[in-house]
Amino acid sequence: MSARSKKQEAEAPPRVDLPRRVLKFGGTSVTGASRVDVIARVVRDRMERTLPVVVVSAMSGVTETLRRASELATRGEAADLLREVESRHRQAVADITGNRPEVAEAVERLLAEGARLMQGIELVGECSPRTLDHVLSLGERLSMYLIAGGLNARGVPARAVDASEVVVTDDRYVEAEVDFPATEERALAALAPDGTVPVVTGFLGATKNGDRTTLGKGGSDYSAAVIGWALRADEVEIWTDVPGVMTADPRVVPDARPLRHLGFNEVLELSHWGAKVVHPKTVRPCRDRGIPLSIRNTLSPDDPGTLVTPRAPASTMGPIRGIASIDKVGLLQLNGVGHGTESITSRFVNALDQARSTVLLLSQGCSERSVCVALTPQSVRPALRAVEKAFELERRVGLMDDPTVEEECSIVAVVGEGMKDQPGIAGKVFGVLGEKGISIRAIAQGSSELNISFVVRREDANDAVRAIHAAFFPPEGRPATATAAATPQPQVASPRSGPLDVVELATQLIAIPSLSGHEHAVSDFVIDLLSARGWDVRTQPVSAGRVNVWATRGTGEVTLSTHLDTVPHFFPPRRDAGKLFGRGACDAKGIAAAMICTAQRLVDEGEERVDLLFVVGEELRSDGARAAASLPATSRWLVNGEPTESKLVSASKGSLRLVVRTHGQEAHSAYPELGRSAVEAMVALLADLQRLRLPSDRALGDTTVNVGTIRGGSAANVFAGECEVEAMIRLVGDADEVKRIITKEVGDRADLEWGSHIPTQRFHVIDGFETTTVAYTSDVPILAAWGTPLMFGPGSIHHAHTGEEHVSLQELTSAVGAYEKIVRAVLAS
Repeated sequence: MSARSKKQEAEAPPRVDLPRRVLKFGGTSVTGASRVDVIARVVRDRMERTLPVVVVSAMSGVTETLRRASELATRGEAADLLREVESRHRQAVADITGNRPEVAEAVERLLAEGARLMQGIELVGECSPRTLDHVLSLGERLSMYLIAGGLNARGVPARAVDASEVVVTDDRYVEAEVDFPATEERALAALAPDGTVPVVTGFLGATKNGDRTTLGKGGSDYSAAVIGWALRADEVEIWTDVPGVMTADPRVVPDARPLRHLGFNEVLELSHWGAKVVHPKTVRPCRDRGIPLSIRNTLSPDDPGTLVTPRAPASTMGPIRGIASIDKVGLLQLNGVGHGTESITSRFVNALDQARSTVLLLSQGCSERSVCVALTPQSVRPALRAVEKAFELERRVGLMDDPTVEEECSIVAVVGEGMKDQPGIAGKVFGVLGEKGISIRAIAQGSSELNISFVVRREDANDAVRAIHAAFFPPEGRPATATAAATPQPQVASPRSGPLDVVELATQLIAIPSLSGHEHAVSDFVIDLLSARGWDVRTQPVSAGRVNVWATRGTGEVTLSTHLDTVPHFFPPRRDAGKLFGRGACDAKGIAAAMICTAQRLVDEGEERVDLLFVVGEELRSDGARAAASLPATSRWLVNGEPTESKLVSASKGSLRLVVRTHGQEAHSAYPELGRSAVEAMVALLADLQRLRLPSDRALGDTTVNVGTIRGGSAANVFAGECEVEAMIRLVGDADEVKRIITKEVGDRADLEWGSHIPTQRFHVIDGFETTTVAYTSDVPILAAWGTPLMFGPGSIHHAHTGEEHVSLQELTSAVGAYEKIVRAVLAS
C-alpha cells in the first residue's frame, strides 16, 4: 500500500459503473440540522452501491410565502414576508451548515436577488407569470445551497446544481411542460459522476433560451422522476414525512396501514382519486422506463415505505389495494326518453367540454335515458347552464327533463389490480354500504376493472371509507369477512404436494423485486409456499414491514440458510443459453430455491430434521442475521448459501472498517510557514502504513487494506485543515492484532475510528466435495448459535451484483442433490 498507489487511488476517476439513484427530499425534510443528519445518513448509505443524485424542495411553506409576497409587492407591501424568508434561511445557514462561509455567501446573494425582484414588481405594479416563476425559484435554490453545504459539513462531498442547467421546458410559465429528449441530453452532461453528490433544485426548469420556469403542482417530485428518467436510474426515492401510500387516509381510518408494494397503474388510480402522497405526473416518467419508485419517511428512515413497480407481485396482492375519496363534488344529472339519431351522451359531453368543466366521473344508463357526471364545485354552475342550453328544445317538448344538480357529494374509489381476477368484489363493496344504510348516487367502473368508483352524500363519505376498509383490511389478527378479502396464494406449480421444480421456483423468486429494505413481497411468497406444504413457519420482525422467515418440521438438527434481499438494480428473470439470468439469480435466490427444494425432498422422503432460515438485509447491514442470532435455534449444523461455484468453502476472510483522520492548520497557500496540510500528513501516514507487516495465513493469504474514499481540504490555495480516509481491511486472522499494529504505527499522528467487524471464519468440510477459500464475508459469524457452519452454493461471486447476473441451469439443478448430500452427511456424523 504505497503512498503513490494510495494517492493515485484517491485521485482516480469516480466510479461510473454503478447505477444512478435519485433521492428527493421534501420541504419538511430540510427544516433543521436533525433532518439534514437523516439526509446525510441516507445519502451515505446509498453511496455504497449507487451514484446518488439529491433533489430538494423549498423549505416547508416558503413557496407559498414567496407567492403571497409577489402579490403584495404590486402594492409595495411585501417587506414583512420577505423578512420572514430571510430570517428563516439565515438561521438555517447556522443550524444546518455551521455558518459555512461559502453557503452564507450564496444565500445572501439569493436573498438580495429576491429583494430586487420585489422592488421591480412594485415599480411596474404587476407580477407577470415569467417574473413569478423567477420569484418562486428562490425557495428551491436556497434549499439547494443549504443541503449541499449541510452534506459537505457532514463529510458527504456534494455540489449545488441549478435545475435550469438540467431540465428543459417550454415557455408555459407556472405550469411548464418538460422537453424530455433535451432534458436527457443536458442531465447526462450536468450530472455526470465526478466524485460528488449533485444536489439539484426540484420544481424548476428553464427554456432553451435560459428563462426560468416552474413545473406546477407536485413539481419537485416530478423533477425527481424526470431526472430519474433521464439518467435511467435504478430507483427514484421520494422522501417525505409519511410512511408511504396508505390503504386509506389515516385521518379518516385510524388503523390504515402502509401499502408495501403497488403497481404503477394502482398508484396512478389512488392518486387520481384523492391519495395525496404522490402526484400522478410523478409516476408517469418512472412507469415509461420501468424505474421503481419508492415513497419513504424521513421521520423513520429504516421503514421500507411503499415500493411502486410495473406490477405488484401476485403474492402480496389482495383483491383491493386501497380506498381513496374526493371531497366536495357536485353531481349533474340529465334524464329523458333517450331517442334520436344523435347520441345524447356525446351531446352532453360536448356541452361540458364547451363549458370547460372538470369531469371526475361519468355514469350512464344503458338506454341513454340517464347520464350523470361528478364535477368539481367550480364547474357545476357553468356546466348546468351549458347542458340546459344544449338540450333546450328537447326540454320544451318534454323529451328531456330539466338537468338537476346535487351538491355536497363525495366520490369514493376502491382500487386494486387484483379485482379483475376475483369475482364478487363489487357485490361485497355495495353489500357493506347497504348494511350501513349508505345510499349510492352514481356508480362507474372502468373496463380495466382497476377501480370501482361511486358517489355518495358528502356526510356519508367517511363512513363509507371506514366500512369498506374494515371489510377488506381487518385489524391485525382478525380474518377478513369473506374470501374476497383474502390474499391469493402464490402461483407455484403443485403448491401443496408433489416435487418442486428448482428452476421454476428460482424464476418466480427472481421475478419479485427485493432490494435490501424492500424484502416484504418475497418474504410473503416464501411464507405462503412453505405454509401450504405443511411447514411450521415462524416470522421474526426485523424492522417495519420486514421479517426473517424460519420454517421447521419439529426440532431441526441442520439449518439451510441464505438471504432473500438483493443489491440494486432489479432486472427480471430470463433464460438464455442454458443460464438463468436476473437479479438474485446466484446471490442468492437461486440458492434459496435449491434449499427449499432440498428440504422438501428430504421431508417427502421421511427426513424431517431439517430447518430453513431466510434472512433479510444481508447486502447492507446484516440486520436480519443480527436479529436471527437471538432466535432459539436447535440445529447442530448451519449450511449457509453463497455463490461458491458449487464448492465447499474451507475459510473466508473477515472484514474491519476503519476511518483515519488527520488534522492540519488552515492558511493561505502562499505562506506555508503559517499552515500545516492535513492532506500531506495523510499521504505520509499512508506511506508508512504500507510498509507494515500485517498478518498472513497459508490458506487465506495476506491481510489487505483498501482505501475506498479520501476527503480533505476546501480549495487548492488553502492548506487543508482536515483529511479523512475510509478503509476496508480484509482480515485473515485476529482483528485485535491488526488494530494493535496499526494503532502503534499511527501514534498521535491521526485519529482512528474502528467500525464494523466481521471475524475470519473457518468452515466444516466433508469428503466428496471440492473445496476453496473466499475473500468476501457473510452472515455466518453472526449466526454462530445456529451450529457448526458449512458454506456452499451454485453460481459465481464474479457474476453476482452485475448487470448480467446468472446461474447455470445445470449447476442450479445439481445443487439440490448436493445440498441433500451435505445434509445427510452431517446428520450421520
